[in-house]
Amino acid sequence: MPMSADDKKELMQYEEEQKREWNKLILAHIKKLQAIPKPHVQFPTTIEKACEEYFALCQYDGVKPSVAGLSVALGTNRTTLLSWVRGEVSIESADVIQRYFNLLEVFDETALKDNRVNALAGVFNAKNNYDYKDQVEVKRIDDSGLTNEEIEKRYRLMHEIVEETPKKIEVKEAEISKPKKKTKKDSDKTEDVPF
Repeated sequence: MPMSADDKKELMQYEEEQKREWNKLILAHIKKLQAIPKPHVQFPTTIEKACEEYFALCQYDGVKPSVAGLSVALGTNRTTLLSWVRGEVSIESADVIQRYFNLLEVFDETALKDNRVNALAGVFNAKNNYDYKDQVEVKRIDDSGLTNEEIEKRYRLMHEIVEETPKKIEVKEAEISKPKKKTKKDSDKTEDVPF
């Protein structure tokens, strides 16, 4: 049964209200996130305290934790956080940061597995933040003892044979015999009729 115009209008108003409420929630969360005291990266205790505050804030506000959010809580940006986690930049608190970063990965992977996030967004997040990859592995199974070069030569030769142009075959048109016109002599002939 199609929706009435009043029902459509009411649904649109409800969706707009939900968007406004979500925006208010996220903006309030961001303001609280900015209020977390910025830790000194060389002191693991201050890093751990900032990470704990961030995760507690996410839980309290009902907001999913993120790499960008953790970066802000640590007083840095996403690129720098990822360089710490990947060991590209050595810092004293790397093990503490890695532990909390691993918790983010577990959260995001679980949300993706349990269909709590859009699959495309979840895969994008996993590839960009956690180095996940679409990987296809091709294995050659050959028990002939041929080298790769010999196999390549054989297939190249097979390809050349297939690519050779076929020989032309001459096709002659068949002669079509035309029915003979009945002549007077033919009509005079009587056929033997069995009855």
